[in-house]
Amino acid sequence: MMEPQGVYFGCTATLARNDNPLGSITLFRERKAGDFTDTELAILLEVAQHASIALGNFYPQGIKLSQTEDANQLNAFITEHNIQPREAEIMRLMLDGKTNKQMANELFIRESTVKKHVNAIYRKLGVSNRLGLMTATQNILR
Repeated sequence: MMEPQGVYFGCTATLARNDNPLGSITLFRERKAGDFTDTELAILLEVAQHASIALGNFYPQGIKLSQTEDANQLNAFITEHNIQPREAEIMRLMLDGKTNKQMANELFIRESTVKKHVNAIYRKLGVSNRLGLMTATQNILR
């Protein structure tokens, strides 16, 4: 699936704490770089462990955007802040941990267009980065 972008190998670690799902971390690499080494896999697991602890502290009940109540709360938040439909799509993908490039590929738009939407979201929420976005939405995502 990712081979057209030059990605051949991928390795994912799931993030969870206290049986609560929190997301995942994925490393990608080109075919010419070869498969991941045991050291790289150990580093990925170590990073995943630390990220799970940090996210578990931030989201003690896990991240559950797919649940109806959470989705309704997020929709109300989006309406309250006058976030347009495409911006809302981008915001949901950002909350899922997608990069600008991943969002552009998924939505079939240019990365520069994604950046414009991201900046519009930041402006409307009065934040300057993804951490600010996560903080602004933390009560919704708990």
